[in-house]
Formats: sequence, C-alpha cells, structure tokens
Amino acid sequence: MLLKRIAISILACMPISSFAFMSTEHVAMGDAISLPFSATEVDSGASAQLDLPDGIRLTYGQIIALAGDYFADVGRPFNAGTGKAIAEQPTEEAREHEFLVAFATLAANPHKHMIKTVTGHLTALFNQHLAALQKTYPNSFAAVYKPNTSKWVKQYVLKSHGRNLVEPFRLANDDHFAPAALKAYHAAHRVAIKTALEGYKAKQANNLVTARKDLELAYAENAFGCHYLTDAFAAGHMRTPRKALQDHFKKTGVILMGYMHDQDNATGLRVHNSQGKEWVAYGDQHYFDAADKTNRQMIHQVLQTSINSIYKAYNTGKDLNKNETDLFALMPNYQDLANYKKYHNPAPMFFVDNKNQMQYLEDGKYQVLPSHHAGVKVLFHRLKKFGRPM
Repeated sequence: MLLKRIAISILACMPISSFAFMSTEHVAMGDAISLPFSATEVDSGASAQLDLPDGIRLTYGQIIALAGDYFADVGRPFNAGTGKAIAEQPTEEAREHEFLVAFATLAANPHKHMIKTVTGHLTALFNQHLAALQKTYPNSFAAVYKPNTSKWVKQYVLKSHGRNLVEPFRLANDDHFAPAALKAYHAAHRVAIKTALEGYKAKQANNLVTARKDLELAYAENAFGCHYLTDAFAAGHMRTPRKALQDHFKKTGVILMGYMHDQDNATGLRVHNSQGKEWVAYGDQHYFDAADKTNRQMIHQVLQTSINSIYKAYNTGKDLNKNETDLFALMPNYQDLANYKKYHNPAPMFFVDNKNQMQYLEDGKYQVLPSHHAGVKVLFHRLKKFGRPM
C-alpha cells in the first residue's frame, strides 16, 4: 500500500494527458438532460440521484464522468471480463457482457467502501471545478482550463488512487474513439433497455419499489454507456487513427495520437449528419467555449433521445427502436471526415493511405513513416518542439 501511494504521488507530479472530455465537461452534459420517472415526476440530471446496486448514489452526469476514465474492465480483467474494449468483442451478446463487467467495476464492486470513498472524493472535485468553469463561461479554456488542467488532473490521480492514470495509455482504448465508441454505447443501451423492460413488468405487477429500482438502474447503465457516446462528439476522437498508430508504433503511437487528438480538439472539425445538419465540433476542454455551442446542443439532444427511449421501454413494455436509428441519425458522419478538402477541414496530422502506410504531416507536406524507428523520431521531434500532448 505504501509503495502504491508513493508511485501515485510520483506520477501525480508528471504531465498527464487527458484523452477525453474533462470530467467536469461530462458532468455538465448529464446535468443538462431531464430524467422522467413518471407522468408527474421529471427531475433534472443535476438533481436526480440514482441508486447503484453497491449502495452508491450518483447523478447521471457523475456516472458519465466516472465511466471509462476511472472505472472500466479494459486492461485489467475484472471477474469474467476479457480486459479488452467493449467494441472489440465479436458479437452483440459479447459486447453486452463486457459492458456489464465494466459497469460492475463501479456499480457492483466488492470493495464497496473504497469505491464509495473514491467516488465521493472525485464528485466533490467535479463540483468544485465545474463551479470555477461556470464563473468564466464562455471563456473557460483561456480563463480556467489552460492554467489549471495539469493541477486538476493530478488531483484526479490522487483522489482516484491512480484509477485515471492507466486508461489514456491503455492500448485497448477504442471504446472512446469513433466509430468504435458507438458500438460500446449501443451495447450499454441494449442492456439498459432490458433492465427498463424488467421495470415495466414489476410495475404491471404493482411492485412499485422494484420498478423504481429497475428504472434507476437502467438510467445508470445508460449513463455509463453515454461516456463513450459523448466522447464521439469530441473532434479529437472523430478521425484520429488511434488503432493504426498503435499497430504501427506500439506505445509510441499512443503518445503520437495525443498530438493529433489535441490539435483537432482545439481547431475543431466541420461535421454533418444524415439529417443534413452541419456544424463545427470542438473537443476536450472546449465544451464550454462559445464556439462549441451547436456541438453542445447536439450532445444534449442525443443524450435526451437516449434517455427518452429508456423511459418509453419502461412505460410501455415495448422495445420500440432496437437499432436506435433516430439517435444515430443525429451523430456526425465520421466516414466523410476523410474527405477533408471537400468539407473545408484542416489536413489531418496522421492518416493511413490505401497502401496501409502511415502518412505524417510536417510543415505542410506529407511523409511516410515506414518503421517504428521513424515514429520514435517524430515523437522526439514533437516533444522537443511542443512538449507532451496536453
């Protein structure tokens, strides 16, 4: 235990990259939606406390923030889990199973006291940091994030006992990047729908206490999956060739990914969906920026659509939209991002050409990175010129 504390303290003094929306941003997303419990009871995401099986009570946004970044099965198999990404599983049934294993690390963890302590410390930090951001809105990045990111992430490291250290650098991190993120979310949503249908059965049997528990559990399961869904709205998670960089350059590729991830998040990408809606999406640490207003609204609309389908299943006993066509129609079209010139987007820092070669943009020109050594060379160059990814 002492060695673990020493290791966490040392790592907390290092620059740690945040490869997802900041925790406070995830909380704010969940706060923005409404949770219906009956025809006469509709609570805000910020106020409704959801009871988890292990006795912890959290809001919808807090669960979004904790999921994946602090609690997951990836990289460290938990119970019957594979330790791999949810999206990586070969069948829908296997993805749902892997999601349940990941969800259990938060909601049904045998170390209840430790989990309660960790989540209590983290949610207190989330509230403190969110209040600081809201005071400076809409200039949050310049006024708050830029000077405080390193300090905040180190606080998260210490208060989470290092739980958020591993996730950004795990090689099986696909669940946080489009299009894999949509598979991970959908698995969670399918599980949540089934739980909501159980709630309907309990309600029909006039077992209202059980019905309420089932609905809260369904919302909690869905919130966990919505971490991955919301990550898919961050520009740095849309076209970054995360898996290809890993395949070409191993752990070096994961750090290289951070540079493109940060660049796209900051400059934004022009996106559109199948409904013809066009907007500019920014990313991590830019959620509160005025320029990201439309992207923010799209996130809220998608989250509410997801919640509404859970409640409909609970209220009617019917699984009305198994493929979630209405929700996925709202999502950005990720395939079209490859045609960056047509949509007036910046050229990508990295992309894989039709010969499976990794192309790297430097000083306005692309060059092939033919080997792991070439990737390491680029990494040292960028470290010297720009420092570590944010």
